[in-house]
Order: sequence, then C-alpha cells, then structure tokens
Amino acid sequence: QATTPDERWETLINAARGQYEGNEGDGDKAITKSTQYYLQALEIAQTFPASDSRYTDNLLELARISKEQVAEKYYLQVLDHTEKNSGSNSLSLAKILEQLAYVNLMGSQRKIEYLERAIEIRNLLKNKSSSNKPSTINPYQDYDSGDDAIVSDNLQLASLYEQKKDISKAEELLKTALALCMSNKVLESRAPNIVERLSDFYLGQGQVSLAKQTLSEGLTQQKLLGSKNKQDYSSFQESRLSTRLAWLYVIDKDLATANQLFVESFSAQLNSIKEQEQSWFVWLISKYRPERSYSLLPSLLDLCYIQLQQENTQEAKTNFNKVKTIIQSLEGQTLEKYYLSLDRNAKYMASLAKQTALYKERIQADETQIKQTTKASKKDEELEELEKLEKLEKLEKLEAFGNLPEVDLNDPLIEKAKQADWQLLRALAHKEVVNKLK
Repeated sequence: QATTPDERWETLINAARGQYEGNEGDGDKAITKSTQYYLQALEIAQTFPASDSRYTDNLLELARISKEQVAEKYYLQVLDHTEKNSGSNSLSLAKILEQLAYVNLMGSQRKIEYLERAIEIRNLLKNKSSSNKPSTINPYQDYDSGDDAIVSDNLQLASLYEQKKDISKAEELLKTALALCMSNKVLESRAPNIVERLSDFYLGQGQVSLAKQTLSEGLTQQKLLGSKNKQDYSSFQESRLSTRLAWLYVIDKDLATANQLFVESFSAQLNSIKEQEQSWFVWLISKYRPERSYSLLPSLLDLCYIQLQQENTQEAKTNFNKVKTIIQSLEGQTLEKYYLSLDRNAKYMASLAKQTALYKERIQADETQIKQTTKASKKDEELEELEKLEKLEKLEKLEAFGNLPEVDLNDPLIEKAKQADWQLLRALAHKEVVNKLK
C-alpha cells in the first residue's frame, strides 16, 4: 500500500504506463484511463520541489499519449517550467528543446528554433567548462562536453533546412557535424556515417564530384585512424566507404579506379571479420548467427560485376565460384533462393527510386505553380508545408513496410535514377551478375 507522496506518484505512473502499453488494443478507452492516472500523478508531482524532474517527466508522459493540440500544451508547459526553474542556459533546458524538436506536430521552423537554441546553450556550457579541465587529460574522455548531442542536433537541423530548400545551410551543418566528430576522439567512430550522409546529400543535389571528394577524404582519414587507433570495426567502416566510392566511379565509367576500390573494400571486409572475431562478445554469440562468410557475398558480387565490365570473365567466374561455395555452406540456402532475394531487392529499390522521382516532380510542379500565382498567405504556406510533409511521410511508410508497387526495370525514370543512386545501380548489378554466371 503506497503511503508517501513518492510511493503514490510512482504507483500511479506505473499504472498509467501499464494501462497504455498493456491495453493498446482498447484504443481510446486505454488512453482515457491512462490519462486519468497520469493526471492524478501530476497533482502529486506539483507538490514536489521545483527542481524535481518528476514533474516534467510526468508532463512528457502525458504528452506522449495525448492528441496533438493537447500534447503541444504539455510540451510547452515543460519548456516553461524548465526555463523558470533550471535557467535559460541550463543543460536541462537544452535537453527539453531537443526533445521538442523531435515532436512531429511541431512545425519545421519551430523545430529549427528549438535546435539552434539547444546548440547555443550546449556550446555556452562547453566553453564555460573548458577552463576547468585538468592539465593532464585522457584524450578519450568527453568531459560531458555535449559534443555528441551537438552533432545529432546539427544533423537534424541539416535535414530540416534541406526540406526548406536552404541547401547551403544544410551543407554547412553537415560539415560542422563532421568537423566536431573529427576533433573529438570519443566521436571519431561517428565520422564515417556522417561522411556517407554528406556524400548522399551531394548526390541528391546532382553533385557527384563533391560526393566522390567527400568519400575519398573520409576514406583517407578512416584508414589513418584505423592504423593509428586499431579501433574495432574500423575496417568495416573502411569497407563501406570504399564500396560507396567505387560505385560512384562506376557511374563515372572509371572502371579501373572502381576495380581497385572494390579490391580494397573486399580486403577491408576480410579484416573486419577478423576484428569482429577478436571481440569476446561477438565470439560468444556467433554460434547463434549465420556464417560470417555470408557478409562477404555483396563484396564478391561487386568484384564479379566490375570484372565482367572489364571483360575479365575468368576472374569473375573465379570469384563467383566463391559466392557459390559460401551459399552452399549455409543451411537452407541455395543459389536459386539467393537470386530470388536479389531480384526482390532490385525491384524494391527500383520502385522506391521511381516513387521518389515522381514525388520530387510533384513537389517541383507545386512550387512552380505557387510562384506563378499570387503569393500565398502565411497560413496557406504553413498548410502547404504540412501537405508536403504528409506526402513525404506516406512515402517513408511505403518504404518502411515494403508496400511499393512493382515497376518495369527498363522504365526511363529508373535508367535516369541509376546515374545518381549507387544503391539502385548495385542492386541491379548484383542481380545481373548472378543471372549471367549461375
């Protein structure tokens, strides 16, 4: 029996969570009951000291299960309470601002404002604490500088500015995130992912040369870090970057450079497997996973493809024999089954590429029409932005659940997409290789 305020609050919170999470099938009824528990808990939380985080935690839980208009009210209460009780430049406020920026109901401009303010606070706190660092420091210690959060904030901001068509600002934010990772040894492992993100950004703008330059510089840096720090999975990251860069050279018809990069990628992946085997955790659970050699199949098919393109048929057959050997060693797997999986993936990637191209065409047509008519009111602009986001969300849902319709692989839109979408090109190439050599 709960007797103290602390105990009653915790009991009510647990009851609210259990009602919501355990009875989702009841829909509105479960939400109504859960809300009642949360509101009762909130009454108790209001009696706690202003510095007690349980009050804002309670509000955030309420916001999570509430409809948009009500949820926004709770989020703004959290923001107001945190600023009043923790200060306008507190870490708590920065964290709340970051949470608000991930709430779907918030407009993109408000999300931008929240994230920019959060970054400003974190930079201020970082600068204040920098003078307190000891003279002899562990280079791998972050000292709670907040750089990790700042990197994530910059990446989120980049996406928001890209949606608003502010391409230069988006590029600047991506570069800032990458620079932060490279200047902080704790965050170096995040750099390859941001390099990939930046290269994809350039590809989206049709700037293949900048995408190649970004990957090339990132690959050079990754090789240096891998040899210097002997990080686990550094070879895996090197392999990923090499593969991406190689396919961009395929797009540019520079087959010799692509071939060299594919060879380097395969070698790095072999080293990656060795690195993983040295990890006690991976070794411990390896018996529950498929054979490690299965992960080599995409790289081997890359090699087969480039060798066929260079008319090195014998080398391609040699590598394809390795593919067949690996597949035959896997229980329940056959070359026919593997080909079918490649075929499904190629069709899925092609369908996604076509839907994305059509979506972009519709957005461009909408924007052209707006420019040709009287300037929309602010309210109309907000509605227009919401409509665009809804279209994008629908596309993302289709992608997530694999519900995209099948498409003709010879469709002109697919041929055009291959010139900038290396993943689509790779999926189609792998299917072609197996079809030719099986």
